[in-house]
Amino acid sequence: RGQEAAGLRMTVLLRHYWLSLGLFTEGRRWHDLALAAGSGSPEAAWAVYGAGVLALQQGDLELAAPLLARAGGLAQDLHDRDLGAHVTDAQAIALFFAGDLPAAGARHEEALAEYAEIGYSDPFALVTFTRLAAVCCLTGELDRAIALSEECLRISEELGEQWSRGTALWTRGAARWLSGDVAHAVEDTLACLRIKEQLGDLHTTTMAIDLLAVCLVAQEDFARAAELCGAGDSFWKMLRAPIQQGPYYAEIRRSAAETCRQALGDERFESYRLHGLELSVAEAIAVARNEVP
Repeated sequence: RGQEAAGLRMTVLLRHYWLSLGLFTEGRRWHDLALAAGSGSPEAAWAVYGAGVLALQQGDLELAAPLLARAGGLAQDLHDRDLGAHVTDAQAIALFFAGDLPAAGARHEEALAEYAEIGYSDPFALVTFTRLAAVCCLTGELDRAIALSEECLRISEELGEQWSRGTALWTRGAARWLSGDVAHAVEDTLACLRIKEQLGDLHTTTMAIDLLAVCLVAQEDFARAAELCGAGDSFWKMLRAPIQQGPYYAEIRRSAAETCRQALGDERFESYRLHGLELSVAEAIAVARNEVP
């Protein structure tokens, strides 16, 4: 008691950390406390946004929507363009998770146009390029997806920003996999994994494991792909993110696992998948690299 303002400020500053490492549950707990402690200040407005975007990452779309709408209104009241752009981007993520690709793409475009004028205040803003690229991957605009990913890579390298660089490598890898360039997709994904492992980013590490699994399916390395399918199942539960980036992403994961099952047979597939479920993060990364854990 008496230190609520400091706690609110710490919560707002640590949002980057919780989002970057996939510590969504911890971040949400502190944001719930921050919302109860503060109101009326710019930091309180950012706490509303943080509560919304963290809820979104765990698939709580119904809870996230009113928080983000409230944060958007506060951004207007405060004339805070950066907060407004963050809210627009988060609302686009919600639309993507709900499966509305055209609306998601349009909102990401709005956020990027605003960031182009005001700058990228944090890595989560910078990877708006990759979120729009993900939409383009699913709408078949693969050349644009690669171009957006490479623009994010360029800016990240100029700024010396590694977290966003790793995320952009993942998205370019996904676009390359969809275009049939599996070898370069694997190269990008392993490069992403090297960065994310060093940073401790469980969220994107899990996505990299998933992407390597679908690449291994394309290369007919079904046993290793099945292990990674199991590891991905385990890590999404650790993240407490049941919707797994929305219906399109979840369907790609399901389809890869089903292809493995058909190739290996039920018994062998389940054996490999169950082994993958028991892997630690370090062990799963070793499997992804085709190394002995």
